[in-house]
Amino acid sequence: ARNIRYFLDREMTDPKVAATYNDFYEFGSHKQIWKAAQKLPIRPWTVRFDGLLEKEIEIGIDELIAKMPREERYYRHRCVEAWAMAVPWSGFAMKALVDFAQPLSSARYVVMETFGDAKFAPGLKQFWYPWPYVEGLTMAEATNELTFMATGIYGKPMPKQHGSPLRLAAPWKYGFKSIKSIVRFTFAAERPKTFWGEVGPNEYGFWANVNPAVAGHGGHISLVDVKADTVYIRLEGGCQGCGMADVTLKQGIEVMIKESVPEIEEIYDVTDHANGKNPYYKAPV
Repeated sequence: ARNIRYFLDREMTDPKVAATYNDFYEFGSHKQIWKAAQKLPIRPWTVRFDGLLEKEIEIGIDELIAKMPREERYYRHRCVEAWAMAVPWSGFAMKALVDFAQPLSSARYVVMETFGDAKFAPGLKQFWYPWPYVEGLTMAEATNELTFMATGIYGKPMPKQHGSPLRLAAPWKYGFKSIKSIVRFTFAAERPKTFWGEVGPNEYGFWANVNPAVAGHGGHISLVDVKADTVYIRLEGGCQGCGMADVTLKQGIEVMIKESVPEIEEIYDVTDHANGKNPYYKAPV
């Protein structure tokens, strides 16, 4: 049943559009990978839980799903490539998955890993990528009520191109965080190295939280570095040179980071705003 607490103020994306415009780098870097993804075998499918747990677990996907409280949620999925879709995911809250795994109190992150069989996914032969695809969330993010493990879409089982049989749906984060076709959950004390974080560390930060005002302005924010209690960020795209950059930093980014990571004391913007293309910014004299 649809959980009416999670709704959107926009029309649902046409199912045909959502099914045929996808990213799934294991099958290629083009958008029409939906045909290639049909080669992925999704049964049998085993999910492994390891790391900082009471005990490690290996379980078949159907048995795992049967143990979870299922529902449907209407979420928006935003890509850093400036496209988005609004779809009804079916599945269960990730908190239920975390509770099932029984992590130790020392676990601070949940690390997720996609399958790694190149026999079915030719993109895995591209040696310049740091396969397998890995993503991560803090424990607080993983147990947030919004974080969802999706097993279906539009009231039907998950199509392979969408990340069957199990994927993440984190609606407040950019799409690359919502890892597909998950085979492993590792509970860790240290922040993981993620797939896109290794490919483009200045473009794909660990947090990857969507600020609708920033995204709507054609901008995005990159994490440059973290040293002790200080975070260094860079505003890019439409945010570079924007006259509202300081407001975005002080009233948006800084508040969000300090709420998520209380240990952080300072946030510095290292953007070269004077050379930005946005005409509204006036460099200090």
